[in-house]
Amino acid sequence: MKDILVPISPGELLDKITILRIKQVRILDAAKLANVKLELALLEQTWRDWGGTAQDVALDERALQNVNERLWTSRIASGTRKPNSASIGISSSWRARCTCQ
Repeated sequence: MKDILVPISPGELLDKITILRIKQVRILDAAKLANVKLELALLEQTWRDWGGTAQDVALDERALQNVNERLWTSRIASGTRKPNSASIGISSSWRARCTCQ
């Protein structure tokens, strides 16, 4: 399958990365986990290439990670998400590389 390049904001890219990091820890299904890891590696490389690893965004990155972890946990607690569900946002089976402006 050919990659789809989609321009997104740095905030959207970081949000996707933090969600994939949560999935990487919590998904148990090997096939789903492989997709998550691949997508995460691609997006983290895009983030690094953009300069997202700079210290000035590190606190925002951690705060966003914390918010997304709380959302994930609350969705499981409310019964709207199965504990090993891979879907939050775009399905992990989609492999998309993103370009930032």
